Amino acid sequence: MAHCSTSKEASLDEIITAAVKGMQKAESQYDIKGNYILCILRHMPKDQIKKVVDIGAKYLGKGVTAFDLAGGELPGFCEEFIPYAKYASEKGFHITIHAGEQGSGQNVYDAISMLGAERVGHGIHIKGHKGAYDLVKAQNVALETCPSSNVQTKAVDDLKSHPASKFLRDGVTITINTDNRTVSNTTMTDEVRKVIEEFELTEEEYFAIYQISAESSFASDEVKQLLLAHLPK
Repeated sequence: MAHCSTSKEASLDEIITAAVKGMQKAESQYDIKGNYILCILRHMPKDQIKKVVDIGAKYLGKGVTAFDLAGGELPGFCEEFIPYAKYASEKGFHITIHAGEQGSGQNVYDAISMLGAERVGHGIHIKGHKGAYDLVKAQNVALETCPSSNVQTKAVDDLKSHPASKFLRDGVTITINTDNRTVSNTTMTDEVRKVIEEFELTEEEYFAIYQISAESSFASDEVKQLLLAHLPK
C-alpha cells in the first residue's frame, strides 16, 4: 500500500498514474506482482473520495484493486462512509476496511455489514464482540493482522497475548502483515519468523496461513495460482 498526497504540482490523476506505471516497471524488471489499494484516511475531507475512486477505476485490473479506509478509528465511523464504499463497490473495487484495532469489535461488524468489507485491517478486537466474531467466521472475512504494529500501538500488550494464534486455531481466516514496515522497522520475513516462534506454529499451520493469504488476496486468479504453486505437494 502506498500513501501519496496531492500538491500544486501533482494532481490525483498524475499521482495514481505514476504509482501504477512504477509498479508495472517493477514487475517487468523483477519477479514480483503487485496491486494498489486506494486508502482513504477517515479524518480527511470527504469531497475528494469519489474523485479518487473515479480515477482509480481506470486502472482496475491494471494495477489498482481495492478501496480502503484507515486512520484514527472512532466508534461508529462506518455509517458516514456507506455512500463511498457503495460507490467504490459499484465501480468494481474490492473493499477492505481498517477496523477493530482500537478496541471496538462493533466497528468490524459494521465494516462488514454496512460497508461490505471482504477483508478487515487488524480486526483483533472481535475477540470481545461475539456478533463480530461470528460474522467474520460466517462470511470468511480475512483479518489482515499486524502483530508487531499492534504491540507498538498498544493494541495488545505483547506478541504472546496477540489473539491471532487463537483465531487461527478456531477457524478464523487470518493473514500476517507488516502494516507500515518502515515505522515498525520490520519485514515480512521477520514478521513471519516472530509469529512462528511466538505462536509456536507448526509447519502445517504456517502453510495454512500462506494459503489463506493467497486465496483471500485481491490478486488475479492467475497470480493466485502462481502463489499457491509454492505450497508443498
